[in-house]
Amino acid sequence: MKRDRSHRGEGKPEKRKTGWFIRVRMPDGARPLVKLGPPTMSAAMLAERVAAWRERRDEMIRIHLAQRAQPDAPAKPSTVPTFREFAERWTKGELANQYRDHIKKKSSAPDDAWRLGKHIYPVLGPMRLDEIALEDADRVMEKIPEAASPTTRRHVAQLMVRVMTMAAFPCRYIKVSPIPKGYLPGQGPKKALAHLYPDEDLRLLQCSTIPICYRMLYGFLHREGMRSGEAAALNWADLDLARGAVKLDENKTDDPRMWALSPDVQRALKAWRAIRERVEPRLVAPREPVFIQHNGARINVDRGAERYRTHLRQAGVERLELFESGAARRPIRLHDARATFVTVSLANGKTDTWVKDRTGHRSSVMLENYRRTARALAELDLGPFADMDASIPELKAWDGKGH
Repeated sequence: MKRDRSHRGEGKPEKRKTGWFIRVRMPDGARPLVKLGPPTMSAAMLAERVAAWRERRDEMIRIHLAQRAQPDAPAKPSTVPTFREFAERWTKGELANQYRDHIKKKSSAPDDAWRLGKHIYPVLGPMRLDEIALEDADRVMEKIPEAASPTTRRHVAQLMVRVMTMAAFPCRYIKVSPIPKGYLPGQGPKKALAHLYPDEDLRLLQCSTIPICYRMLYGFLHREGMRSGEAAALNWADLDLARGAVKLDENKTDDPRMWALSPDVQRALKAWRAIRERVEPRLVAPREPVFIQHNGARINVDRGAERYRTHLRQAGVERLELFESGAARRPIRLHDARATFVTVSLANGKTDTWVKDRTGHRSSVMLENYRRTARALAELDLGPFADMDASIPELKAWDGKGH
């Protein structure tokens, strides 16, 4: 008797010599023949296997339809850039503009570019992103000088991890980063935080052989607690000198903040603005930088540590611990102007909230590193900083009438 084949495309079970089979049409058009069991299978077991298969098929159809309903994923770029080409797009802010939901602009981009150029580009720079393996990252770490600090080694590793992670997502140049979790070296032992005493700040600001543009920056950092990069990025539009307020909309933590300037800083900035306006009125336009060099260019604070130490020595500040380097201490940096602000402020009774409003620290826990030194300063009774406008001779001599 001829077998009925009318249901072979409809997902009906079919008995053959070797067993029971079912052929169904899949979402992609394929018609696989699936074995359900041996030819001696009972009717109840056959019905159960058929139902299970149909349920599985229906789920595959639902998934297929859902995927078709979703927008297409961004197409993978046709060419894969080199590590250097890709990393430079990051440090220049191009990736942040292209992938705004996933990549943010970095205020530390100049520092990142410097470390990339010194430590990473010589090894990975000319390699395509899809050619880089874990062993290549290891070669970068091996070439870091032995004298480099644990912090330097960690920063270099962080940069490689970040760049390769972005290459995988959101940029999709590679499927997954070759650098695994846990690759970052330890941070090493903490080093003592360097800071200035109020009398050392006074010496620095009074030293007229140091260009006034730098003394204005140092005095502002010591008294207002901004990061050096934030201060260098300030424009006159960010200051309300009539009311004595400063606003900082763009910063490292993406947390806009505003506070009242210290009255002496307000007076100092008013005098500084008047001096600059007398030299060239355009220099005090709303979008012009507050801290500029004599040539009108914005002060560059990148790699400013050596210049800061040079100016301190020039002002007669010779305290050994500010310049020595060892297992427990490193030479003072421009970034430590922030530590100076926090330490002196806490020593003179300012609250955690008052300090955090200016520094942008998000919790009091982050201020714990400064408390012991602040208590020592309080016991020494060294007092607060001298008024900024009275400490810089050129501002002190300014009478507000162009003299």
